Amino acid sequence: MSTSEGAFKMLEIIKFVLEKIDFAGIAKHLRESRNRRASAKLFLILSTSYDVIELYRTILEEMQAALSGHTKSDTGHRFHLNHYRMRNLLQTQWQNLERLDLLISEMGEEVSLLENGFGNALREILPYKFGILFEAQQLLAEGRLGLGNTDINHLAKGQDGKFRTLWFTSEPPTEDRDEIAKYLHGWNGTKKDVHDVNFHDGDEFFKTLKWYIDEVQPFDQLDELERLVERYKTALIDNLTLEDVLSEFGALKRYENWTRQSHAHPAR
Repeated sequence: MSTSEGAFKMLEIIKFVLEKIDFAGIAKHLRESRNRRASAKLFLILSTSYDVIELYRTILEEMQAALSGHTKSDTGHRFHLNHYRMRNLLQTQWQNLERLDLLISEMGEEVSLLENGFGNALREILPYKFGILFEAQQLLAEGRLGLGNTDINHLAKGQDGKFRTLWFTSEPPTEDRDEIAKYLHGWNGTKKDVHDVNFHDGDEFFKTLKWYIDEVQPFDQLDELERLVERYKTALIDNLTLEDVLSEFGALKRYENWTRQSHAHPAR
């Protein structure tokens, strides 16, 4: 799958991972093999998934409230949506996805040698995960919320083939918007129908936000994801002890460290 086909839908990719992996089977195997480091990682994936859900629900609820309270007057648009706060929330979500990306990759390394199918399932996920989560992080870091509602191969698109993005900036953008749009969802040399709507675009912003809430129905998707995560939690509770989860918890790497290059030797 090319990156242009799977740029962004964080709810869908997390749902894909949770549906694909038998976490109960992995947890049972890790307990039997006393692999407590990997057990702690399972817990961190669960915890980070809850962080993503909670923050995304906050983002959706605040945008929906702004849409409901939106009015138009002779002096312009009046609504309660703090774009500074929204940009900060999106960038915090970027950090959540970065952490989830790291944990899933490391879990793949932990179980890659298992002969019960778990390693194969994770290896199947990782190519999807890399393209989708990486571009999701890039959009969020720029203060953009990607919108879409299709299958795993076309997560950035809506049913009509458009790539939609809500973009939060403190001032109206002065860049060539068409030029920027070319690269938002991966550039493969072909023309894409990108609808990158800025916070300062007035009616168009609220029109796109209304389309997203009404047509994509992200609250329903979020509820479905939450049910999956609850089943994941039950699997860990049923198959791991507190000691399994916490004994190696403090030694885990939770954030990517770009200065660490274990394969390189320092200059002498």
